[in-house]
Order: sequence, then C-alpha cells, then structure tokens
Amino acid sequence: MENAITKEAEEVQKGSVDYLIHNKSIWLGLAIILIVFYHMPRVSPILNIFNPGLIGVDFFLFFSGFSLCYSYEKNKVVAFYRRRFFRIYPMYFILATIISVMPICRGGGISLLSWFCNITTLSYYKIGGSFVDWYLSSIFLFYLLFPLLYAVTKKFKWIVPITVSLLLLIIISAYDIHWWYGCAIGRLPIFLLGIFCFLDDSYDKRSFKKCCWFFFFVFLIAVFLYRKGYYMRGYFLTDMITPVLLLSISLLLSRINNCRFTLPSKILSLLGNYTLEIYVANVITMVFLGYNSIIQKGWQILLVYFAVTVLLSIILVIINRCVRRILVHNFK
Repeated sequence: MENAITKEAEEVQKGSVDYLIHNKSIWLGLAIILIVFYHMPRVSPILNIFNPGLIGVDFFLFFSGFSLCYSYEKNKVVAFYRRRFFRIYPMYFILATIISVMPICRGGGISLLSWFCNITTLSYYKIGGSFVDWYLSSIFLFYLLFPLLYAVTKKFKWIVPITVSLLLLIIISAYDIHWWYGCAIGRLPIFLLGIFCFLDDSYDKRSFKKCCWFFFFVFLIAVFLYRKGYYMRGYFLTDMITPVLLLSISLLLSRINNCRFTLPSKILSLLGNYTLEIYVANVITMVFLGYNSIIQKGWQILLVYFAVTVLLSIILVIINRCVRRILVHNFK
C-alpha cells in the first residue's frame, strides 16, 4: 500500500512534462488534425475558427527536436542521416514529383530541370523549379544542422533556446522575411526547446519549465510590439506560446485517470504514427483541388477534401512501408 502511494506521488510530481514526453504519438495525432483543418477550404467564414490550427506545426517541430536526440545518441552520424533520409525523402520525392507534373492539368508541360530542382529542394532556395512545400524542405535543413544544434545546446543548455528567441524578437521587429523562410526561422526556438527538453537533467526538468515560461514572457512582449506589420511575426507568436500551451494541456490530461487508454487517445496515437504520410497526402490534396476548380462548389468541396486526404494517406502509408523496407534491406 505504501509503495503504491509513493508511486502515485512520484507520478504527480512528474506531472505535465512526464505526460508530454511519454505520449508523443497522441500529441502528433492532435497536431496533424489541426494542420488538416487549418488547410481545408474556407467555404464559410465560420470555418476561420480553425486558423489557429497552424500551431500544429509548432507541435511537430518540438517533438522533432526531442525525438531526434534519441536517434542521434544511439547511432553514428552517417547512420543518423541515413535513417532520417529514408524516413522523409521517399514521401518528399512523391510530393515534389506530383507538383512538378501538375501543370499538365492546365495544358502546361514538364521541365526536367524544374523537376530536378524540386526533388532536390533547390527550388526552396529559389534555384529553379517551383514551390513544393516549405515544411519538408526546411525539415531537411534542420536535420542537416541537427548535430551542430545538439552540440551547442548540450554545452550551453537553456541559454541556447532563450538567446535564439530573444534574437528573433529583435530581428523580426525590424525586418521582414519571405513567408516560407519565415515559417521555418520563426519556429527555430521551439525546435531548440525540444532538444533542450531531452537534454535537461534538472529535477523534474525544472529548467525546461522555466524556459517555457520565458517563451510565454517573450510572447507577451511580442504581442505588445507586433500589433501590426510583417507577416512572419504570426509564426513567431505561435512559436512562443506553444510551450506553455503544451504544458497546460499536459497537466490537465495527466490528472485524468487512464486518459491514455480512452478511444480518442487511441485514435490520436494511431494518427500520430503516420503524420508524415497524412501531411503529404493533405498537401497533394490542396494542390489537386487548386488545379481542379470545377469541383469547388460550396460545402461539397469539404467532402472531396477530406475523402481525398484519407484515401491518399492510406495509399502513401502502404507505399512508404514498401519503399523503406527496400531501402533498409539494401543499405544495411
């Protein structure tokens, strides 16, 4: 009996951070739902209530930073990059290829140079090609820089995410950045915070919690400074409020008995295991609908939007499993 009470007390002490880091798939499932609803066609002003769904990207980047630490610590650098490449690139290749051939739907042609720039992410840096996707393109850059970001954060701890957030607060106050770069740069602090959450060895991750509240303090300052102006400021504001929002919801969920075993949690966890495939399917769906204006008739477009996203997600899950199995078998 005494052991049970002690164990329960320890669980309460861990609280919000414990629930946060041990239920990643649930959070990722919630994040992908937010993104899908954020991207859906606005056939009515009432659907604008889903605009805050862009915070799902911040959820993704926080857990990306946290999870990459596991892979980086148990693999050599070459193996780390290989695993990341096998996980992301097959889906990105499919997305970039589909976007490259979409102009055919409007009577256009296919440029091999444009396709090459798209599949190599050169187009993201405005070197030929066309716009594919800011998120996956920037994720490749984040992954490439990860060993450096990990090493710096491990050495300087909480100073890194806090310093970067302050620097961005100053920079964004004076300069604007193209939106697809702003999407990534404005989210760098939350990616670094995810790394620090993994590395924080203070009791009950107290230093991490303090960083979260510091981000919220920066958020309040930014709200006062950024009443109007540059587009990318919105991404930075979302980034700054994400940590406290994650902790607050986690604290609530950690107080609910058996919450991880409820049906909604199981559904979210299932979706969280396939966020990459769902995300790519969702982007393809948006591009498809953009090239087929005939079917955009009021609320009917929403039915098409969700149906195509679900169907493509299932297809991409099957494809990605087969491709990764082949790649892993050939590059052991």
